[in-house]
Amino acid sequence: MFVNEDRSVGWSFDRQSCMGSQNPDFPAIEFGIHPFDPAGSLAQTPSYSSTTLLPMQMKDLNAIVTIENLAISLSEAGSWTLGLRFWLSEFNPLSGGDPGVQLQFDVLWGWQAGRTPCTQPASEVQVSEGKSYLPCLHETMWGPGNWEHWEFRLQSGPATTFDGAVDLDTFFGYAEGKGASNTWWVTRIELGTAIDDQTVGEVTLDDITFSMNGLSRSIELAD
Repeated sequence: MFVNEDRSVGWSFDRQSCMGSQNPDFPAIEFGIHPFDPAGSLAQTPSYSSTTLLPMQMKDLNAIVTIENLAISLSEAGSWTLGLRFWLSEFNPLSGGDPGVQLQFDVLWGWQAGRTPCTQPASEVQVSEGKSYLPCLHETMWGPGNWEHWEFRLQSGPATTFDGAVDLDTFFGYAEGKGASNTWWVTRIELGTAIDDQTVGEVTLDDITFSMNGLSRSIELAD
């Protein structure tokens, strides 16, 4: 991770052949708390929230994420995505025990050439803050915990830059329409890059603001 002289921030990555290891696989800015059993192997970050604004039940949350001048540059582009990710769990992760991860939602602006084509109906395009997103992939048994997974892609993408906002309520509503309970907890929102072998590059952005029910948190840097 780094901070530039102009006070933009970012992260770089150089993943060659990891010979079966999955790490590093998702450098990201994380806002909230992971949705996993704190005693399990998936809980690789602290089991407390990085913000007082999350977790919150989906029915009680209005969430907009605003990103300023996000860009990815790649000298090797083996396998990568650039976008937002958020998680839903059955129970409040702060209440102790296994919160029961239910759903992973990826909203992508950029991805590598040759990524798996969209398999969902193009008629279900979702519009969020003036930008259109296509439902592309849906898995009901995804990841090591066999949770549900949805992937949306920017209709005009793939892109290596993004500047604007994403109203997560658009995707909350879509998830509810597909059977998600509005009592599930939004645990964490992540801005990141999923990467695999032979992928080298860096990401920079000027700022990111998480707005939850009228309260906002942005990057704060020391003078």
